[in-house]
Amino acid sequence: MNPSPDLSSGTGQPVPDSTQFPAPTHWREALLFLVTTRVGIIRAELHEATSGWIKKLTLLILGGLFLLFAWACLIAGGVAAIAVAYGWAWYWVALAAGGAHLLFALIFVLISQSHQVESFHATKVEFKKDHAWLETLIKKRTSRH
Repeated sequence: MNPSPDLSSGTGQPVPDSTQFPAPTHWREALLFLVTTRVGIIRAELHEATSGWIKKLTLLILGGLFLLFAWACLIAGGVAAIAVAYGWAWYWVALAAGGAHLLFALIFVLISQSHQVESFHATKVEFKKDHAWLETLIKKRTSRH
């Protein structure tokens, strides 16, 4: 069996390899051990994933605010004031302001997309191991009948 990856359990201690523990003598012990180890892995990876999600959420909020600001610039009366002050047609000023803010919104969205974080890798690996173990268990039981 492959040893589980060395992950921090949030306390700075590595998560122990499941082969270090004796085999449970009762099905309730086995179930409790399985649940506690999976919860520990999920907790460690949730802590790790939180920082990536906060960064992505911040960038998406900034992008959304710039998009909202672009819409407000297209509507606001300030467009007309600038157009009059410089002698430009108001619609060119509105298009330029809206285009600049849409560009900033697009930049923030693209930056947030480039920060993709793979979450819960060890949990997925352990669940795949559990699935493979269950398949072999079911095959053994069906081959006996």
